[in-house]
Amino acid sequence: MAWILLLEADLFTMPTTDPDGFCPCESGLLYRDCHQAVREASPEDVLDVGRRVYADRWGTNAGFYEKQGLYRKLADHLFSFTRATKVIDIGCGRGEGLAALVEAAGAGAHLFVGLDENPDCLAAAARRLGVGTPDTRLRRVGLDQREYDLEFVPGRLPAPGRIVLAQTDLLRQDPELDELLLVARPYDAVTQWFSGMHSAREHDRIMKDMQIGSDRVHRMATDLAALEYAANAVRDGGIFHVVTRVAGDDVRLLREDTAEEVGALASHGPITLEELVLLPYTEPPLGPRIGVGAPGSSYAAKSKFAASAIFRLDQSSA
Repeated sequence: MAWILLLEADLFTMPTTDPDGFCPCESGLLYRDCHQAVREASPEDVLDVGRRVYADRWGTNAGFYEKQGLYRKLADHLFSFTRATKVIDIGCGRGEGLAALVEAAGAGAHLFVGLDENPDCLAAAARRLGVGTPDTRLRRVGLDQREYDLEFVPGRLPAPGRIVLAQTDLLRQDPELDELLLVARPYDAVTQWFSGMHSAREHDRIMKDMQIGSDRVHRMATDLAALEYAANAVRDGGIFHVVTRVAGDDVRLLREDTAEEVGALASHGPITLEELVLLPYTEPPLGPRIGVGAPGSSYAAKSKFAASAIFRLDQSSA
């Protein structure tokens, strides 16, 4: 293959390593700046630490992308295909993408919904977007062991508004939130940009139940769950917008292989790939961040792109 999807560690069961050595996950970061805090957290703290560390480190990446104008370019790509007034942003993170979407919509913004599993990311998104911090809807089960489960707490749905944030988990059934969101359909688009997962996620029992053993398989599972949201909520002719990070120095082969990869989603739902654009960008070189390439590995290709895939919903083919 001429390319590699970024953030694709193939094994969750990494050995403990030297704090000053490279992390075995191939992030390109030192172990102390990557997985050490989560690996050494107590069983009762591992989930909170994993979420907090991810939110802090992702803030560096997202801020760096925003300064490059990447989020606005992605929003412009979406709006070149539809006049989106109602959007569900899945894996909204700290809100940079949602902010770009709302800005692109301008006065036409009617309902923009951000969903994420990480309450630390959602709190940052709430501050960024000037809305109230959403209630915690996921309660941990198994506080005295490293492996944990999550269950939904009923009655904590977000209040209606122009911008709505809610905690959920795409890999778990959430009928209460689904009912609330589907009342407002049809939406113009569902977006999923730069999906990722915090390091404690490997200890979530559902990962074992679903046989998810790598970041890549986790991304595939969330892509399919996001596609289900799109199929159920987006109007006929609306948009499903998926953005992933890819790397490769042969742009022609990179485009062909990426098109084949993202195009495979179309076999799982009523969508057609309309356009794939590779937007060049750079990663933050310093500071706490989500690393994307160990030196000497295939992850470390110099040319990195945001692969922006626009799918069109065709409900007649469902």
